[in-house]
Amino acid sequence: MQRYLEVPVDLFTMGGNLSNVKVSDLLAAKEDFKTQLLLAVTMAVFVKIFFNFSVVHLRRIVDSKPWKEQFLRLTKRTYKSIGVDYGSDEIWYEAALVQFPLVLHHLIGGLLCVPAVFGITGISEETAYALARHGALFETAFELQDIGTRVYQYFYDKDFDKKNPPMVVRMLIMHHSCGLCTVIPMNMYFGSSVLFHEAVFLLQGA
Repeated sequence: MQRYLEVPVDLFTMGGNLSNVKVSDLLAAKEDFKTQLLLAVTMAVFVKIFFNFSVVHLRRIVDSKPWKEQFLRLTKRTYKSIGVDYGSDEIWYEAALVQFPLVLHHLIGGLLCVPAVFGITGISEETAYALARHGALFETAFELQDIGTRVYQYFYDKDFDKKNPPMVVRMLIMHHSCGLCTVIPMNMYFGSSVLFHEAVFLLQGA
């Protein structure tokens, strides 16, 4: 209990030399800042590659389906109901395709929390908690790569304003700030808390 109360004033002074992180620390999602940071950045690169790969291949599949236009109409209706308008059909289509890997991403993050939340015979508590910490970091990884993508768009994409309408930016600021500000500290100081794991599990399924 004592270590939960001794939160450092500046977490970013705890990074140390990232090259000292062991593979076993990464697999266990060890509850220290440098391991958590390295995992989050590594996962962010993986998530970015996964999303780009998925959108390219999903486009080929959806292009050949008779329900493509209906899929696009439903996406537009859903987004416009919350005040989002991307303008051109191409940007709408890309935004619609991203929903497929996004759902899978949330599913993976949620499933990683299942052993800790429900308990599974044959999986130790230590392993279950490590998986749950990975599940939480998987969400942070999405947010890191998404911010990186939008920063790149700001400087190099002439369609930045169309791809990032004001309502989307406001929603992402609220959404991303939660994960970026809480997951690593929570993994460090409450990484073995089933209540935290349950919260991650529920949010991934929301």
